[in-house]
Amino acid sequence: MEHVLFIQKTKPEKKAEYIASHKECWPELLRAVKASGIERELIWMNGNTIIIYIMTEDFEKSIASPVEKPVYKKWNEKVGLLLAEMQDFEGGNVIQLEKVFDLERQLQES
Repeated sequence: MEHVLFIQKTKPEKKAEYIASHKECWPELLRAVKASGIERELIWMNGNTIIIYIMTEDFEKSIASPVEKPVYKKWNEKVGLLLAEMQDFEGGNVIQLEKVFDLERQLQES
């Protein structure tokens, strides 16, 4: 399983709208994300910084799959207006954070 973490930022005046949109996520979008192979997705906020965690077998495949669906494009158009900068999900160029420590892996290797 891949565990991927990446960050984005909301526009300062759009933070509340970003949070509200995720609390009222469309069921069709939720099903499309799950069908893409994403087992788990969690989002945290720190100020205007969005911290996104995804667990999937194949991250590149999982983020490429839903971009073809109209509901995903509609969602990105909506949420894209709330972000300071939108990452390139359609091109698969999401800037990931570098993992420097994994307790479970290191315990298994010791």
